[in-house]
Amino acid sequence: MLKTGKLLVLGGLAIATAMLAPAACGTSAPFKCTSDEQCTGQPMKGTCQPAGYCSFEDSVCATGQRYGESANADVGGKCVPPGDTAVSGDGGTGVTDDGGDGETPDPPVCGDAVTEAPEECDGSDLASATCTELGFAGGALQCATDCTFDTTFCTQCGNGAIDGNEACDGSNFASDATCADVGLGEASEPLGCTEGCEVEFSECSACGDGVVMDPENCEGADLDGATCSSVGFDSGDLSCTSGCVLDTSGCALCGNAEREDSEDCDGADIGRQTCDGVGFQGGALQCSTDCVFDTSECFTCGDGNVSGSEACDTNDFAGMTCQSLGFNDGALSCTGTCTIDASECSDCGNGQVDGPEACDQLDLDGETCSSLGFFSGTLQCNPSCGFNTSGCEGTGCGDSAVNGSEDCDGAALGGQNCASQGFDGGSLACTANCGFNTSSCYECGDNAINSGESCDGSSLGGQTCGSQGFDGGSLSCNGNCSLNTSSCYECGDNTVNANEECDGSSFGGQTCGSQGFDGGSLTCSGGCDIGTSNCYECGDNSIDSGESCDGSSLGGASCISQGFDGGVLSCNGSCNFNTNNCYECGDSSIDSGESCDGSNLGGQTCLSLGYSGGTLLCTGACNLNTTGCWECGNGVVDPNEDCDGLVPGCEVCISCQLDDLFCCDGGPGPVKKICK
Repeated sequence: MLKTGKLLVLGGLAIATAMLAPAACGTSAPFKCTSDEQCTGQPMKGTCQPAGYCSFEDSVCATGQRYGESANADVGGKCVPPGDTAVSGDGGTGVTDDGGDGETPDPPVCGDAVTEAPEECDGSDLASATCTELGFAGGALQCATDCTFDTTFCTQCGNGAIDGNEACDGSNFASDATCADVGLGEASEPLGCTEGCEVEFSECSACGDGVVMDPENCEGADLDGATCSSVGFDSGDLSCTSGCVLDTSGCALCGNAEREDSEDCDGADIGRQTCDGVGFQGGALQCSTDCVFDTSECFTCGDGNVSGSEACDTNDFAGMTCQSLGFNDGALSCTGTCTIDASECSDCGNGQVDGPEACDQLDLDGETCSSLGFFSGTLQCNPSCGFNTSGCEGTGCGDSAVNGSEDCDGAALGGQNCASQGFDGGSLACTANCGFNTSSCYECGDNAINSGESCDGSSLGGQTCGSQGFDGGSLSCNGNCSLNTSSCYECGDNTVNANEECDGSSFGGQTCGSQGFDGGSLTCSGGCDIGTSNCYECGDNSIDSGESCDGSSLGGASCISQGFDGGVLSCNGSCNFNTNNCYECGDSSIDSGESCDGSNLGGQTCLSLGYSGGTLLCTGACNLNTTGCWECGNGVVDPNEDCDGLVPGCEVCISCQLDDLFCCDGGPGPVKKICK
């Protein structure tokens, strides 16, 4: 762990409002203090800040302190910035004692986008300062590369007085004041002044006549050849105001401290964007010189790369070691929040055993010659914080045999291993003093991949199912810190594995029906995902792939196209053809739509059909043929009738048969006459 001594008390950003002046500072000249006793105001006691000026409590300020009015013009009445704050009672030193060894934190780093004393600003962090707060009328404040305020784009325009290169300011003009003065109108027509303190001609009669006349810049769409680029901007759309001067509000200039057009940012103007908003976990978002976001001070803890405000990340310590932090030996580790853990560093020579030290000066950590396997003697500590056993006697350590109080000796470990020492695995070794060396043992479950572990908890060491030869899935870690590939899968082996919906022709029992469709054929993509493009939903009157028909949509099919002789084709609920009402003539079976079939007349006769007699037949189209039937009394002599109605001569027509019972022989000749 880093050693800490006297630490600066840091706060948040300040918000400026008025504040009481200390009673001890009653003159108009700035008052410099050297102790808290000199900062006495009513109704409160003040604090002498490291800058040499008195401050007083103010809950509005993020630091809780605001400079009194007796301070110089730069800080008087303003919140004490973060990093500058001293706590009342520390004597005005600006530090508090944490009980450490007196060491102080590293000095502030200019360029990390965090304003720290004595910086005025840092990148996009202006510590809430504005052009107005610095005595200007307005404009955009920037931060220079040396972390001091850059007022290049601050302006006095708007204060009503002619300053610098201003042509006008409000109702004041540097020279000309009427349209007649500039040759664009009458003396009764006043010139105007833009928000940028430039003269405009909206009241001049010549402005708006469509002709660009000096000193006009433009007229309507006529910009007199000017563009955003020609007037000093990088890009954008230039236009003309109603006052016949160029309107540059649609132009963009990278470096003017105002975010415009397609710029991500400009100077300290980064909008409301943060590191979190551009995909990082935290840090300070900045703006590059080409007006795009600079994420160099953003960070994502856990990606293995030190960035932003991270002190370390996984195994990346940015070149720092225990030695560079003032220790003599040991190994740094990185916490889950990307801060350095120096608990395993040792400070050999401080008289206290820490880190990997065996001893330190007179501190032998409870060890003796006897505990190290010797019979007697005086144990000492060498300058490297290792045991000096030269004063021990009767040693057996080093003979490769475990003797006396020895834990081990060389390669002889007495049957012990890392597991017997309470670890989960690894390689147990023996120290030169015949004690166990567990530095290569590991404990599975600490989320750190140690020697002998393939993984540990959520730490997979960058491994994935893909790196293990699979096509996808979720790699995990077993309880013994070996990789678990049970949820990985290999697409293309015709076996539906975990996280696969299908594989080749294997669908794991799934069908179009199980996917909510009425039928069809599932497909399987190259990524082992189920495809339903060939599935269909029966009942929407649209014939989909795999359907023969759907509702009233038969796709032009009929009983005849289905091999029948006639009938009415329909569609069943499964979107297949229903041929129950189709028929096939000639099979001697009377089907739906047939009147007869062959000799099968379905019990019908000429008589049942209303005829007097005759022979009923069946046509080749399975329709009844009544041409062989006859009807007595219709006045037409049908087959099998001798007559139908009245007949000449003596014969009479009875039941459509001739009867000569009423004829007799009346004499010679063929003619019979009625004689009865």
